[in-house]
Amino acid sequence: QPDIDRIVEIWSDCLARYGGPYLFGKRRGMADAMFAPVVMRFLTYDVKLDAACAAYCKTIMALPQMQE
Repeated sequence: QPDIDRIVEIWSDCLARYGGPYLFGKRRGMADAMFAPVVMRFLTYDVKLDAACAAYCKTIMALPQMQE
């Protein structure tokens, strides 16, 4: 749980600071690529997330590369 809490803290801070929908604003970046496997794990294990982090996960999962 502490690892999940830390990731949610990072995501929440970045999304609030840079306005989303990606961690550092309107364009995808390396941080989003790095966290894509975490998004998959959160969805697989049904980790409960706040609205902003859940929306971030949906944004990442909507990418064509994630649909493959």
